[in-house]
Amino acid sequence: MSDRYDTRETIADLERRLEKSEKVNRALKDRVKRSVRSMDNSYALFENNILLQAAVEEKTAALEIAKNEAESSSRAKSAFLANMSHELRTPLHSILAYAQFGLRDAAPEPEEIRDYFEYIHSGGTILLELLNDLLDLAKFESGKMVFETIDTVVDEIIEATVAEFDSQAAIHHATVVCDSRLGDLTVSLDPMKFQQLLRNLISNALKFSPENGKVRVDSRLDDEMVVIEVIDDGVGVPEDELETIFDKFIQSSKTRSGAGGTGLGLAICREIVTALEGDIQAANRPEGGAVFTVRFPVRVETSVPV
Repeated sequence: MSDRYDTRETIADLERRLEKSEKVNRALKDRVKRSVRSMDNSYALFENNILLQAAVEEKTAALEIAKNEAESSSRAKSAFLANMSHELRTPLHSILAYAQFGLRDAAPEPEEIRDYFEYIHSGGTILLELLNDLLDLAKFESGKMVFETIDTVVDEIIEATVAEFDSQAAIHHATVVCDSRLGDLTVSLDPMKFQQLLRNLISNALKFSPENGKVRVDSRLDDEMVVIEVIDDGVGVPEDELETIFDKFIQSSKTRSGAGGTGLGLAICREIVTALEGDIQAANRPEGGAVFTVRFPVRVETSVPV
């Protein structure tokens, strides 16, 4: 009897152990399944990362090739523009010289002869300005523009440049005035390039000003920065074009109809100002017209961006 009881206890104990072992086994199986699924997910993630990295590397290589091709094309374009501008200027100077001889020596009658020479000279002058702009832009883009910096009294250049526009302003029945507040402030810069900057801005303002309009050139010092504003009372610039008008061959949609120009003047202005380590911005005035603001540091080492 005792042996039978012990046997039953042994069997019950074995059954409990077996059940416990089966539970552990099921838990281990579940853990293994989860591990396998996790490994599958990790492998899939790893495989996806490898594919993504390969795609990114392929795209990067394609972009690098496209970038190099674009830079090469840009250099070729700049070289072509520079060569073309240079080659065309020589015969154009001859045409202008002969037109001047004709204006000087032509007989008073018939008047048509003098008119023809005037048309030739006027058209040639416009073409020469365009070629000069193209050549300057090509030099800026290629990093070959040379700056000859000297200590310059800024207001003297501004006042002299404004005075140049008296006759042109009279033709437009407009006035160009300046309010110079820099005094004897001297800055190391290239006076010829600085004057080119001012001429482009003033000419642009006059071109788009109404009859009897007024262009004002203000200068002042603001926190060690030279600030120059060219203000007109023309048609202004659309808000969505205030940045793009400084791009090459771009003109405002409000002014491209009949005022002339090639869209190079403001692009050259930006290049010159960038070389002065400054910035140029356009804005519209609440009372009408536009204001172009140039800012550059008093102490500046003029350089051409590359």
